[in-house]
Amino acid sequence: MDQINNIDLSHEIDLHFFSPKDTEFIVNEFIGFNIERKIGRVKIIHGKGKSVQKHIVQQYLSKDKRVIKFSNDGANWGSTIVDLVI
Repeated sequence: MDQINNIDLSHEIDLHFFSPKDTEFIVNEFIGFNIERKIGRVKIIHGKGKSVQKHIVQQYLSKDKRVIKFSNDGANWGSTIVDLVI
């Protein structure tokens, strides 16, 4: 997956620019990047729409042992806030 090398990772990522088939890989790399940098809370923007990306993201997060908890970003259900084990 070469796309990950071309994005500027920080505590927030916008998945609008990625195909749903790449979502799990991108989220995995994003979480690993932030844990390495000791960032304990991150934001994943997946959009509202049909919630395809949101479903993929939250299903992945529910299985990742590096995730303490996750929830909608308040009233903004187009993004998810994630607390990580650091």
